[in-house]
Amino acid sequence: MMDVSRTAGTQTLVIISADQIRSLRQAAFERFVARMADHLRQTFPDQTAASEPDRFRADVRAGIGIAMRYRLMRECDIEAYLNVLCASGCKLDQAPPQWAHEVLVDRDVPGGSIAAWLYRTYRNSLRE
Repeated sequence: MMDVSRTAGTQTLVIISADQIRSLRQAAFERFVARMADHLRQTFPDQTAASEPDRFRADVRAGIGIAMRYRLMRECDIEAYLNVLCASGCKLDQAPPQWAHEVLVDRDVPGGSIAAWLYRTYRNSLRE
């Protein structure tokens, strides 16, 4: 439960416990998983049709975890990573293909540019 303490004037101090922060963080994460699962199902219906909803959500959750291990922390970068994997027919809950792995481990690519590099590398792989 939040502890709300009033101070002089009109200022209010809200104290949130560590457990509450963990709960809020987990709820936000699960909302992101649901948004990504819905987005991927709408954007890539052929690639995602075979998966049951609960299994697909678990795969998305796993894919987000893999993306985060590769320094992708912003939702937009994680979404790009998941988009590229779906577009290329890869499984979300498995390690990315070698061409993607090489981009993701390249420490010369700034964190915010990784998603753009992934898209570019994927497009180039289609031309080869």
